[in-house]
Amino acid sequence: MFFLPQNKVGSWEGIRQILMTRYRAVQMLANTVGIILIFIYFVFFDDIRPRVYDWTAYLNIAVTFSAGLMGLGYFLSRTWMKDIFLYVNTRLDKTEPDEILTERASRKILNLPVASAIITMINWIVAAVFMPFLFDLFIPDSLAVKQAIWMAVGILMAGLTTCVIVFFSTELVCRVVWEKFFPEGEMLDKKGVFRVNIWPRVLLIFLMASLFPLADLAVVSY
Repeated sequence: MFFLPQNKVGSWEGIRQILMTRYRAVQMLANTVGIILIFIYFVFFDDIRPRVYDWTAYLNIAVTFSAGLMGLGYFLSRTWMKDIFLYVNTRLDKTEPDEILTERASRKILNLPVASAIITMINWIVAAVFMPFLFDLFIPDSLAVKQAIWMAVGILMAGLTTCVIVFFSTELVCRVVWEKFFPEGEMLDKKGVFRVNIWPRVLLIFLMASLFPLADLAVVSY
């Protein structure tokens, strides 16, 4: 369930539900928005089709490949969160996890926003590299070199924007989880944690709002 009863929010069962529902919903929503934006852009603003004018073939490839990427993202995310779920399930069994598991789970839950953003970017990079080749493979002569470059750059720009959205939204979801993992506030003392301070955050927002669109326009107008 996406919305938890108030009495479960601070419990380990509530934490498990948050990681299984809210976290996954945020990932799917952010990436779906990115896919919709890139599709709308290439349909209504920058038609990349020099020869083929039936969007059904393009749509079938895009939907099938996107489903495959979602599977890849789920696998990578599930692999990263294995220790986190093991730790939470151990707590649910009312047993004390060992120090090695506690250390691994604590470090991974703190790095979850960054890890989620990296996994998201990996998916979009794979899409930018292989999507033009798939179009050319299944729809011969459907993309000229210039159109293929435009497509790759457009996908990367959408991926970078989605990556930033995933980072901030995952961090927002994780705040409740962090309170349960670190009730004494010892999260600041953990080593091996990638922390994004205020200035990198401002830079990310600036890049997403200004430079990314400008770079995309520069390539498209080339």
